[in-house]
Amino acid sequence: MAVGASDLSVFLRNGTHAGASVRLMLKCDQVSVQYTQSPIQITPPNADQIMFDLGFSKPSMTISGVIDNIGGDPANNDFDSTADENVKGMENEELNGQDYFIPYKNYLEGFLMRHPENNKSLEIEIGNATTPDPTSGAFTTGGAVYINCALQQVQFSQSPGLEDRWIFTMGFLIARRAGVAD
Repeated sequence: MAVGASDLSVFLRNGTHAGASVRLMLKCDQVSVQYTQSPIQITPPNADQIMFDLGFSKPSMTISGVIDNIGGDPANNDFDSTADENVKGMENEELNGQDYFIPYKNYLEGFLMRHPENNKSLEIEIGNATTPDPTSGAFTTGGAVYINCALQQVQFSQSPGLEDRWIFTMGFLIARRAGVAD
């Protein structure tokens, strides 16, 4: 099940929308999804090239944005000794029956470095993925859910004068979204 419409539209979680124990909403400036194909080219002597496209592809995703140094809700005192469930100080929003939290830098960094735990895969949802492809009864909502994502790279950086927030860039290896290979 997908999250649906929200002001923030990049969601990172350690499982499905209903089955995850960690659900995060990210403040993103840019998201890119890339498919790299590797066709084979053979050039026989004195002949034109022969191309073989065996259908191999390597999908990946890059997400970048801004993340605060500390949580944005000092009234949230939801402390848990389990690191992934300690959401103290984080803003949250209920989306389609589940709580999603806007993480601060150290929480996101810790979560990504601890993952994968308990054999749960990362899922990334972009936009409203309730109807990723048009159906006979509904138009597409334009969003997508990417399952079985693996963190490949993460970077946090600060700029002078903006020490209260960080710029992040995360790179993931992803599986094709449902509907691409159908």
